[in-house]
Amino acid sequence: MPLIDKLDDADGGQEFISIAAQLSVSPTMPLAERSAEPAPVRRFSMALMPFVQAPLPLQLLRMQRIVNAIYASLANWRRLESRGDVVASRDLFVSDLLDSLEALVSHPPSSATAQLLAAQPTPQPTT
Repeated sequence: MPLIDKLDDADGGQEFISIAAQLSVSPTMPLAERSAEPAPVRRFSMALMPFVQAPLPLQLLRMQRIVNAIYASLANWRRLESRGDVVASRDLFVSDLLDSLEALVSHPPSSATAQLLAAQPTPQPTT
């Protein structure tokens, strides 16, 4: 995963991850809604869309969570690694991150979420 390589990129890789993590949760400039979102994450997110086991409103929420999870996880890993507090190998970290992202994509909504979704008004197309 090229984004993982940013962890070792001495030419601003750590700073890139840190800024992207901050922007991923920015209330005024959320990364997932920007056309300038890094291409690897955009391609990854778009490739996952057909596999999301949820209706459209939840697909959009999950894609935002995926972007957040990727950058926050990388930033946290780097922070722990720099302090010497890493409890697992990088390979294990990356494998578990991919497992977690797969779970976000493939897990169907719970019955409680499905009920809330059914009660939500259907958006009307704008003309």
